[in-house]
Amino acid sequence: MNTLYLKVPTYNELYYKKHLQEDPHTMDYNAGYDLNFKGYDKSTGCIAFPEEKWEDWYNNQKNKDHNFYAYICKKENNEFIGSVNFHFNFETNRYDCGILIEAKHRGQGYSEEALRLLVETAFNKYNIDTLYDNFPVTRTSAIKAFERVGFKPSGGTYFMKKFGKDEEIIIFKLEKKDYILL
Repeated sequence: MNTLYLKVPTYNELYYKKHLQEDPHTMDYNAGYDLNFKGYDKSTGCIAFPEEKWEDWYNNQKNKDHNFYAYICKKENNEFIGSVNFHFNFETNRYDCGILIEAKHRGQGYSEEALRLLVETAFNKYNIDTLYDNFPVTRTSAIKAFERVGFKPSGGTYFMKKFGKDEEIIIFKLEKKDYILL
């Protein structure tokens, strides 16, 4: 462990965010959902991030309190291997988090360490009390990584359409008080 660090990207490093979001292999978990936002490609799960959007995204991100976005980097060579984030969701009145490992780096044990770094940032630097994430019950590797960090099912599930079929989504949460006890 302790092979990774988080790095808030500079404006000139947003090329990697573009690469992550527009890579069909990395975004395939996101394909098929009935999501209604600009730039989403239902067939691939990709989310367009053209250069003309970078400045607005960058300025918006750095000027928001309690939102965080960073690249996951390998200490050995400073290589970007994915991203983590949390943001306040005004619809649900909670902090949602996420982790995205680039497809070619999956299955190498990075998720748990990166998720711990994100949780520690949220709880210790931003003083957030609870983090949430939602994903399909079929994403067993994500469930295992979140559970190893201490996330627990919150008792809630809901259904989303994926390629026209209902898919059960489970809500996980981790409270700061429980994380400290681990």
